Amino acid sequence: MGYDTSKAALNAFTILLAEELCGTSVKINAVHPGWLRTDMGCQRASMSAEDGARTVVRYAVLDKGGPTGGFFFDDQRLPW
Repeated sequence: MGYDTSKAALNAFTILLAEELCGTSVKINAVHPGWLRTDMGCQRASMSAEDGARTVVRYAVLDKGGPTGGFFFDDQRLPW
């Protein structure tokens, strides 16, 4: 229950911050890096940590025309 609640709070906070910073150059998004081969994801995971980092970096360096207030994996906008 705590995990689900924290994710819902993160989603709401992402949307709130994106709305607060609308019209500025700051973009606020949530990113899903994927199922990663880490201690948590295990060796059966489909992606390396480097693969997951690509999504994070992509959305960390958006230009002023980039999206804001969304949830993304790779190049896809995901539903909340």
